[in-house]
Amino acid sequence: MIMNELFKGSVSQLLKDAKDKKKSLGVYLKDIYEIHWGENTPPSDGEVNSWDKSLTNLLDLVHSIKELDDIQILVEYQLPSKLERIDCILTGVTKGISKVLLVELKQWSNVNTTNSIKRVEYEWQGKITRCLHPCVQVGNYENFLRNSHSFLSQEEVEISSCVYMHNLPDNEMEKIIHSSFSHIPIFNKENTLAEFIKDKFLNISNKSIIDNVSDGTFLYSDDLLKVLGEMLEKESQPFHLIGEQ
Repeated sequence: MIMNELFKGSVSQLLKDAKDKKKSLGVYLKDIYEIHWGENTPPSDGEVNSWDKSLTNLLDLVHSIKELDDIQILVEYQLPSKLERIDCILTGVTKGISKVLLVELKQWSNVNTTNSIKRVEYEWQGKITRCLHPCVQVGNYENFLRNSHSFLSQEEVEISSCVYMHNLPDNEMEKIIHSSFSHIPIFNKENTLAEFIKDKFLNISNKSIIDNVSDGTFLYSDDLLKVLGEMLEKESQPFHLIGEQ
């Protein structure tokens, strides 16, 4: 069976599955990756590190919200180009409205601006890496899904995005906030992100939404796929994550 994501289900179930296997979340997802996707390219150490730290941090945060103990999540959702994956997608219902939240995770502890508002730089182990501003990155994912996904392109579905940078100090956060991206909030504190997520969702289990996202088809032309590639063009190679990415 072809998997469009590494995991589909509730946040509590994912945490339980890893615990039952007596593995860290990173190692647990690494095993799934190698079974379903890793025939040619295994996950990098950076990816596993990101699952162990950033993703675990997010899941623990969501799981701590009693009102959202059954919220549904997709982890590493693949876009059709297979060159990009969305870190995680939370789904739920509020007042009868299907809601979908894309979350971009970064482990960065520092960041600097560049001569383009769409690009930033961060340092890890003495190496400077230039990449897309995380709000631009996740905003591009959102726009592509809005315009091409059979379920997410429907008007009655509310799709939005945010960025979670749990290691970034407040003084570094000031560098990355820009009015052009004010519609995509960036969080570096658990309590503010928790409140944001609580405001987005109510504890109404609706597994049809996550199934509709996972099983949805992409209605795109070759031109649109080309635009996706151009939108997501980076100076660093996708998926071969290093250090704090």
